Amino acid sequence: MNRCIRIRPKLAALIVIVLALKINGEQDGSIVLPTFETRVSAGFNYDLLRSPLNVSFQYPVGYFGFNLPVNRSVNLRNIAGRFDPIIDTLFNDTTLFKNGEEFKPTGVAAQSANNTIRVDVPMLNGVGSFAYTQNFSMNYHTFLGNPYLHLAPDSLPDELEFMLRGTVNAPVSISMGWETMTFGYAYELNRNVSFAFNLHRHLFNADLRGRVDIDLLGSYSIDLDPNQSMLSPIHGELDYPSDRINGYALGNYKAQAWTPTFGVQLWRLSLVSRFGLQKEASGSLRARYIVPSFIDPETFQMKYDLEDPDQLLDPEVRDILLSNAIDSVGYSTDSKLHWRIPHGHTLAFDVWPGLLSLSYTKIYGDIELGLDNIHKEQRTIESAGNNEGLVDSLDFDVGISVDHVIMLHGRYRSSFLNFGIFAFDVRYNDMDNLVGGRTIRELKIGDAAMMPILSLGSAFGSKIQVLVELDVLPLPAFKTGLFYHF
Repeated sequence: MNRCIRIRPKLAALIVIVLALKINGEQDGSIVLPTFETRVSAGFNYDLLRSPLNVSFQYPVGYFGFNLPVNRSVNLRNIAGRFDPIIDTLFNDTTLFKNGEEFKPTGVAAQSANNTIRVDVPMLNGVGSFAYTQNFSMNYHTFLGNPYLHLAPDSLPDELEFMLRGTVNAPVSISMGWETMTFGYAYELNRNVSFAFNLHRHLFNADLRGRVDIDLLGSYSIDLDPNQSMLSPIHGELDYPSDRINGYALGNYKAQAWTPTFGVQLWRLSLVSRFGLQKEASGSLRARYIVPSFIDPETFQMKYDLEDPDQLLDPEVRDILLSNAIDSVGYSTDSKLHWRIPHGHTLAFDVWPGLLSLSYTKIYGDIELGLDNIHKEQRTIESAGNNEGLVDSLDFDVGISVDHVIMLHGRYRSSFLNFGIFAFDVRYNDMDNLVGGRTIRELKIGDAAMMPILSLGSAFGSKIQVLVELDVLPLPAFKTGLFYHF
């Protein structure tokens, strides 16, 4: 059977919190909340979309630009509380969380530098150019440091005692990058006719690293009334050290490809055609985590109701407790990662040469990432459960659609202003229009959401110019750089 992955949080920290919250009734226990920090840095660079016709035919020009790597730290608890006030109330419950009032999980959002290096040199009756552009980068790091759990429910029947305590450590790191080297040549036949050709070498990489270590220790006692059960009482320890309860995730994919771009200008009209690619990135993905057998490895909820005597009489439950049994779930694939960049064609018209121009871009296809045949295997490691060797196959497919880009470009001396709109949408596996489907009709282009574009900037100086650029919409960025006119 083949079905789709549904992304949801599976950090091992949820095991601990679920253990505390999923057992029915009031809690006679406490949790010391951990050090938690998540850091996300991302960068987008629009220099790859620069027209190959936009070169200097009079003199050589060198350029180095980058996004200023600014960052901002926020209290994630405050953000979560705005969406659900119950979250803040829960953390302030000192009967459950000893340090709840002081718990301040930190989130840091940063902008990656995403450098651009470009050189245009007049040669062979035209202009030769070279550029290196970091188009996209994303880094995500999460650190969950040793929360302490002490759990002893007081709502259980007199015949049952249950106590559990432990800690968790779970660092996770995800990174993605897309870089391009460009070799180009432009030729000007006369002031009304020019041609250009660029050849791009794309480099793509994705990397995943994660580790979970859990230490749980506790005790239990089941002493049912002999008149109601023929089973003997059982007493024992719950012992789940980190060498038995742990998890990991390792993945790496790399790809490289070449694509061309053509440009032609006739009088005030210009056409630029950027050809996309379809590439399979080589690599592999491995992930596995282990949980106690009384925890469902899919939902991280308790499998059994400890207040139900009938479930406690089940030989399987008694065997799990006596043997400290554990279950594991693993994901693995050696399938190649499908990577696609669509074709795009831009038609522009100089309304007022050198001052004002209008352009329209049609894009054919989506930006796609897909991974097929992810092998899932669930095993009952140390008990005779019913999930032994349960095998399934999963798929991952995400697409980002950008289309109908309408832009108005204004320039005066060394300053510029770009304003426009475009259609944007996202799909994930069998779910389409994830953005457009949640947008009101008046703000749509077709079925997709209408998104704004706004950027402005200026260059200061003569032979050496300093660029100051602000990308306001759709993705904010503050950019600077240097032009050197040889």
